[in-house]
Amino acid sequence: MYFAKGRFVKKQIMKKLLLISILFIFPLISFAAIKTEKYQEGAFFETKNNFYIAGNMINISEDKLKDVFAVGNMISVTGNIGEDLSIAGSNVNITSKIEGDLRVGGANININAPVKGDLMVFGGQIELSPSTVISGDLVAMGGLLNFSGLVNENFKICGDEVRILGTLNKDGEIRAKRLIIGAKAVINGKINYYGNEEAVISEGAKINNEIIFTKTEKPIKKEGFPFIFAGIFGIVKIFKFLTVLAASLLLFFLMKKSVIKIAEKTANSFWKNLLRGFITAVIIPVAIIILFITIIGLLIGLFGAIFYAILILLAKIFAVILVAQLLNLFFQRKNKKPLNWIMVVLGAVILELIVLIPIIGWIASLIIFLAAFGAISETIYLQFKAITE
Repeated sequence: MYFAKGRFVKKQIMKKLLLISILFIFPLISFAAIKTEKYQEGAFFETKNNFYIAGNMINISEDKLKDVFAVGNMISVTGNIGEDLSIAGSNVNITSKIEGDLRVGGANININAPVKGDLMVFGGQIELSPSTVISGDLVAMGGLLNFSGLVNENFKICGDEVRILGTLNKDGEIRAKRLIIGAKAVINGKINYYGNEEAVISEGAKINNEIIFTKTEKPIKKEGFPFIFAGIFGIVKIFKFLTVLAASLLLFFLMKKSVIKIAEKTANSFWKNLLRGFITAVIIPVAIIILFITIIGLLIGLFGAIFYAILILLAKIFAVILVAQLLNLFFQRKNKKPLNWIMVVLGAVILELIVLIPIIGWIASLIIFLAAFGAISETIYLQFKAITE
């Protein structure tokens, strides 16, 4: 009977470990099942005004969304966006109307839609079709840029090769190794062109203003890069937030009772878990280094390093749930209620905001992480101990 019970416990633990593996190997794909009919593969987080989604293949087709933030591999937007749209992906295709600003970064970008606000786009190959009517300003940076649309305000374009096949109504600046103005181009504003050679102007192009050419011997310096880099960094932060949030919610829903129990125990013994987490975080790397020195211990050290990485990932995910539990205790002082998914979402947001606070925020987030690390380490240790006994 004892053997049967032990085998049952082992089976349950292995099942949990399998779920945990799925959790951080495929966190976005696993969470996608909740809303696949409209957004396909993507972990999403929706508030009253904002919609965040991350995944491999994403198709946003709903027309009622306001601000949208999307990060993924293949992204297609076919539904009208009520306000701003921010996207980062490998291949991006936008064919719907954008009522606000559009910010896009990716390898291959195709925009075939009107934009009522400003458009900021950077990528390897950028295609702006004749339907791309930009009511605001245009800022574009890329390798190859084909512009067949219309810009009603100012523009700043930088690339290796820039082809203007559409209409530029106001003044602007182009920096490129090579500038080609096609036969259907209409230039109503003044262009300050900085390049390695004069622009190639096709017969039939309507130049209603002047193109001032300044030859540059050195490779074109892509000015504005720090600004665009900041935009990329912001998108990466959004992607990281969505991933951690999706993983935290998945962990919470899959192992709700166990997670709540561990979170309550960790919150009640916070400083004890903090100390345990600090000691464990120091001891394991030292042990791995010692094992790597010897040939016999090399394989064990390798598995130890993988295990350590898994612990870090789980601790980062559990840190969100720990913050949620601490918030739950703070808000539910009198009427204590179990932790719910809303608190988990709030915990993820609070933890992300804490990191933004200089010095103090970093220290606070490190303390929370170490406490979560200690709790996860103890939990795994007790589970494996139960198997071996």
